[in-house]
Amino acid sequence: MKYSKLSNKWYLFRDQAVSAFRAVFSWRHSWVFLILNILLLSSLFLGSWKIFQDFQENILILHYNVDFGVDWIGEKKSVFLLAQIALAFFLFDFLILLIVAKKKYYRFLSFFVWGAAIISEIFLLAALFSIYLVNFR
Repeated sequence: MKYSKLSNKWYLFRDQAVSAFRAVFSWRHSWVFLILNILLLSSLFLGSWKIFQDFQENILILHYNVDFGVDWIGEKKSVFLLAQIALAFFLFDFLILLIVAKKKYYRFLSFFVWGAAIISEIFLLAALFSIYLVNFR
């Protein structure tokens, strides 16, 4: 009997998840935002990988303040932290979209959620570029 209930809950969850994915991607703007997010995330990971490969020393300057100088120094593998933060933002925002996919205000909210993910990725890409400039120029 327990197996039957567990199996039933699994199939209900699967059907609801497929339905939510279909609802999210039924709008054309969702595809455009998804492609833009994937491009920004991949550029963050590729930029982090480039800095990781090209930097010869083990210690990397991660933040530089104009007034006080170097604020944050870490290992060179810490450069991947920005890409991981961007991936966490993207996954969290996508989860929000899956939750509200069948609501009547989905279209309105999706622009804000997708936009917040894109803006945060752009700022993290700018931070990665500043790390590159501080360490290589």
